[in-house]
Amino acid sequence: MPSELTAGSTKHKVIVTLNERLTDTQIAALQAAAGRFAVSSELPIIEGFAATATKGQIQALARHDLVSTIARDAPVHAFNADEQGAFGVTKAKLDDYALDGRNWFGPSPANVVVAVIDTGIDLGHQDMFLHVVGWNDLVNGNPTAYDDNGHGTHVAATIAGRRPEGDEAPGRRRPRFEARRDQSPE
Repeated sequence: MPSELTAGSTKHKVIVTLNERLTDTQIAALQAAAGRFAVSSELPIIEGFAATATKGQIQALARHDLVSTIARDAPVHAFNADEQGAFGVTKAKLDDYALDGRNWFGPSPANVVVAVIDTGIDLGHQDMFLHVVGWNDLVNGNPTAYDDNGHGTHVAATIAGRRPEGDEAPGRRRPRFEARRDQSPE
């Protein structure tokens, strides 16, 4: 292993995904080829891992046949606070009367379950109370639902929330949720 891969270089946090199933053997093979880097988390759902490595190690990993992608591991922030304006929700409701739940024809809204994979969910939110049926924290493994960013709760409330008048649309029941947390704030 060339010493320039590990000697005195700045360390960078990265997410490495593989072309095949993630195993300890694959990680060991990559460390043998690129030099010993620190693995902070294995991410089997994406067949990858989070690691801290030097620029030389990252370049060596990028050339390895096992590696599919390498991305910077950094916080992701949700900045959009105005779904009404940004996505045209208000105009869509005006253009298509049925989009607010009225005149619903088709599958029964009473049977809808929605999975929200986002920053979490606040069970204390008025539109979420008694509607969350599952929770999985993929970041910290916390068994209790929470949302320390607010975006996941915002998304879930947009899907299942009440009309501004506080009542339900005629013939509509709010969906139940299975929430999964998939990112951590700074």
